[in-house]
Amino acid sequence: HMAKGCVNGKNIKLYKNKSVKECAIICDNTPTCKGFEYGVAYGGRGRYVPGDCQPQSSSDSRNCNGGYHNLDFYKQVVTTNTPTTDPTNAPTMTKMPTNIPTSSPTNAPTITKMPSNAPTSGIANYVHMAKGCVNGKNIKLYKNKSVKECAIICDNTPTCKGFEYGVAYGGRGRYVPGDCQPQSSSDSRNCNGGYHNLDFYKQVVTTNTPTTDPTNAPTMTKMPTNIPTSSPTNAPTITKMPSNAPTSGIANYVHMAKGCVNGKNIKLYKNKSVKECAIICDNTPSCKGFEYGVSYGGRGRYVPGDCQPQSSSDTRNCNGGYHNLDFYKQV
Repeated sequence: HMAKGCVNGKNIKLYKNKSVKECAIICDNTPTCKGFEYGVAYGGRGRYVPGDCQPQSSSDSRNCNGGYHNLDFYKQVVTTNTPTTDPTNAPTMTKMPTNIPTSSPTNAPTITKMPSNAPTSGIANYVHMAKGCVNGKNIKLYKNKSVKECAIICDNTPTCKGFEYGVAYGGRGRYVPGDCQPQSSSDSRNCNGGYHNLDFYKQVVTTNTPTTDPTNAPTMTKMPTNIPTSSPTNAPTITKMPSNAPTSGIANYVHMAKGCVNGKNIKLYKNKSVKECAIICDNTPSCKGFEYGVSYGGRGRYVPGDCQPQSSSDTRNCNGGYHNLDFYKQV
C-alpha cells in the first residue's frame, strides 16, 4: 500500500463504488494488472472519489501525485517467505495476501487440486479448472465475491457441484471479475470459459462424510468436517462436534440442522464460514450458539454464509427450514 501513490497513463478500467478488497480481487483476476489505484478523499483537485478502483498495467509510481488525484496505489508483489522492507523514505509497502486464481491459463482448462489440508475454510476439496465453465446449470449469480466466499456459498448450497468464477480474460461474455455462480452440475464439456471470462471450481467428494440416521429421532454423530448437514429432516438433526476436532473454533458445538432461535440475535455477519462464525461466538461473552445460513429454499431472508450469534440456545418453535438456517449450540 502506497499512500498518495498513483501511476501515469496505464489505466486498464475504472470501477466505481468498490472496497479495497473488491478492487484487489478485480486486479487478481486481470492478467495484465500490476496493481491498482484506489480513490481516497485527500481534497485534491483531481477527478477521483472514494470507492474508485482503477487497475493498472504498470506499477511505476514515479512522478505521479496521488494527493492531487485523490488516489492511493496498491502494488501487486510476488510473495516470498521473508518480506522485504524498504528503509528509505519512499512510501511504505505492505503485502496484500490474495487467493489468486491461475492468471495465465492455456486454451484447455488447467486443473489444479486444492489440498485437503488447506488452511482456508471454504477452499479445500475443489479442483480449479482455468477457463472452465458449465452450460445451463446456473443456480444463482453473486457479485463481488472472493474465491473463498464463493466456495463457502457452494459448500452451503445442497445442490451445488462446483462454481464458476469471473476472470478478466478479455472474452466477449458478460461475466466480470468477482462474479460467483454456483452450478448444479460439474460437466464442463463444450463450455468456453475464455469466451465467458470464467474459471470453474469443481467440488470433489471426500470419503469421511458424516453418518446420517434415517430414523425420525435426532442422532448424535461425530462431525469430521465443518460442513452443515445438507439434507435435514423436518425435526432438527443434532450432531456433536468432537472435543478433539482439529479445526479451532468448531469444537464444543452441537449442530442442529434446520434449527434457529427466536428473537435473540446479537449481530448479523455476512460471508463467514462455520469455523469463522464459531470463533466469533467464542469471543462474544453473551453468545450461547449461532445461526448459520444454508440454502434450503425457504422464504426467509438469510443466505449461505450468514452468521448470527444468539444470546439464547432455545430452538423451540423456530423453523430453520423457512429461515434458511442451521443452529450450532455451544456446549
